[in-house]
Amino acid sequence: IFRRRRLTINYNKKETTMVSYVLTTLLLAIQTVRISTTTVTAIDTETPYIPQHGSTYYFEAQHSNAVWPECKYRFVSYPSTCDAVDLWQGVGVNQEITLLAIDTNEDEDGVNTTWRLETNCGVSIGYSKSCGNTDIGTVGITATAVGSDVWRLASTGNFAEWNFEAVNRSDCQDKFITFNSDCNMHALALGDNNRDFLMHPVSASVDNPTVHHIATSNSQGCADPFVWKDPDDTAGTPYKMICTGGNISLYSSPKIGRDREDSFTYEGPMLGNPKPNWASDSNRWAPENIPLGDGKNLAIFSSPQSNGVHRMGVVLSVDGAKSRKWNTYSSNILALDLPNTEGGGEIDGHFFKDGDKTYVLWKTDDNAGGAMYTRLWMHEVSISLEDEDLLQLVGEPVMILDSTGLWWIDSWVEGGSLIEGPQLIKHGIYYYLFFASGKYCQPSYSQGVARSTSIFGPYSKLGVPLLSTGSVGIGSNGVKLIGPGHASFIQDEIGSWFSIFHASEGLNCNRYPYVERLLWTDDYWPVVVTNPFTTPTPTPLPSSAPVAAPVA
Repeated sequence: IFRRRRLTINYNKKETTMVSYVLTTLLLAIQTVRISTTTVTAIDTETPYIPQHGSTYYFEAQHSNAVWPECKYRFVSYPSTCDAVDLWQGVGVNQEITLLAIDTNEDEDGVNTTWRLETNCGVSIGYSKSCGNTDIGTVGITATAVGSDVWRLASTGNFAEWNFEAVNRSDCQDKFITFNSDCNMHALALGDNNRDFLMHPVSASVDNPTVHHIATSNSQGCADPFVWKDPDDTAGTPYKMICTGGNISLYSSPKIGRDREDSFTYEGPMLGNPKPNWASDSNRWAPENIPLGDGKNLAIFSSPQSNGVHRMGVVLSVDGAKSRKWNTYSSNILALDLPNTEGGGEIDGHFFKDGDKTYVLWKTDDNAGGAMYTRLWMHEVSISLEDEDLLQLVGEPVMILDSTGLWWIDSWVEGGSLIEGPQLIKHGIYYYLFFASGKYCQPSYSQGVARSTSIFGPYSKLGVPLLSTGSVGIGSNGVKLIGPGHASFIQDEIGSWFSIFHASEGLNCNRYPYVERLLWTDDYWPVVVTNPFTTPTPTPLPSSAPVAAPVA
């Protein structure tokens, strides 16, 4: 049967120079000692980026350091006739490949390693067993050539990155799927160089979809969920959640988990009255909160101004994280007017505390002004509860990430890309900058992440989304989840990490909150566990029925 891959935390990372390698190794060793008492040990789990029987994927060729849209011929592809295989410059039905496990060969992590790669035509991608023929394709063969479509998928050691070996060419030098380093070439063939491919989930097996449970007790909606742990809680419900819209719904829970019994209970509206002019419009977006101790909490959200542009302000509670207690508002919006922001305003504020410094992150709403890409910013702030503005900006803003470089990020602006909803955490030596991407309430909406050893960057983006429509399952009502993202991330009292994200059940904009585990891979990237159950037993390789592959 299928087994689940073991993910461990193992701090040891190569860097590009000898100096940085030595420094990083020392820091990693220190961090290993520092976090060993709070980190959950190795956990058996399945993730959407471990090959799953019956699941469908896109496979993206890795062209060294080429950043999208460089080297557009990236995706393993076949025509509608399914009579050839090469690389193509976009994704769609002719780039969908379904993995069918054919035996129980497993690697040391318990991951099934041998597969058939099935096209939408029902034929498999195969090869000749003759060492003199290095073609790959989907041409039918006779029963005597059974096995010439068997591939071994081997992890490169990097998250979501795999290569393909023709199992029944073990005596041949050329047995790996390879491609030309010339970006203008799109042929695929067998070679002696095992080139790497990123795996992008398109859909999970219909035989065993993950069921995600709405994380509110009465199945209330919650867009842009933000969760934190209240250090001043005395009611036994320390985990708080707030959501976009109106007077900002406040929920609480005694614990964090994906099961129904761990749901959040509605406590009432967060905001009290009266509200100042800057917060008078009820279309309030993406609230977040930072606990200050002694019952004090400072929340940030954006609200439309008289010109329709969203700007951000803050509101204080001095009487705990309770309904309607956030009632002391800043006298004005944050003065974050930046050059070249296309007049889109600022949204999705996020507090981050690093040592004795506090920062605010946000998205300039560039796409609202028609810009082709959007940006995330960071500004140091000083919290001053005696000041009528509650926050003072310190120094200058820093742009820490933009939306370019990843093919799966789109925008409401045609041909553009969009990221939003920044969340920053520190884990080990890395700062992890999470972001939502694409068009909200649409299948393209997803959750990504970038990381850096410096708080101000540069940040390197992970090449695959943490959450996507293709990587999640169904709701309790059996309907496919659409557009997962705008997540928050929290660590519970025993050191386990969780992601709380919203998604719609079906293609609508009724967004609900869901909770899933967050783990860390061997190469120090986070991964959201969106299919925590075993998959069906692999299908045995037929002994006589025809399969599809090139003629030997």
